[in-house]
Amino acid sequence: MDLHPVLLAGGQASGLYPLNEAYPKALLPVGNKPLLYYPLRLLEKNNFKEVTVIVNSRDLKSIKQSLDEYPRLASSDIEFNTFEVHDSDETGSAVALSALKASGRIKSDLLVLSCDVLSTVSLIQLWEKHVTLRSAVSLLLVKPLPSNNSDERQKTSTPAFDRTALVKFHVGLWNKWTRNKVKCKFNY
Repeated sequence: MDLHPVLLAGGQASGLYPLNEAYPKALLPVGNKPLLYYPLRLLEKNNFKEVTVIVNSRDLKSIKQSLDEYPRLASSDIEFNTFEVHDSDETGSAVALSALKASGRIKSDLLVLSCDVLSTVSLIQLWEKHVTLRSAVSLLLVKPLPSNNSDERQKTSTPAFDRTALVKFHVGLWNKWTRNKVKCKFNY
């Protein structure tokens, strides 16, 4: 399986205030473990041995420290490569993935997970379906939770490109062909 997992761990989680004052979103404690540990465990259960973790420069030190502790706490041998996105850069998942691609670190298809994936989904089965259907992109989507904030409700009430209400992105697969053909211009 020529698939490289990328974990997005640079988000701010502004909707989680005041919880996010003390911790970056990826390190918020859930069940006495940082949120980041759950997608890492999911990757391990699906036989991945290496992951690239995208982190913003503000949280790089604390997330690296947590990643250093993970093998001991989880009895794991998964290897981590961090990729820093500078705070001054335009933020967002697409910008971070574009910068990672431009770095030349990724040579295969991508499996992209957000740091808040709490799931037991089989990533292998998702990959097999992606390959069988010869898809350019496959996404695992979930319904967004209702928000008390009317601005947030407005943002999440319209589906992006699907007729369902499943609009919250958590896991995605992009093949090499798609990443090379879809051109995006970002200012760095």
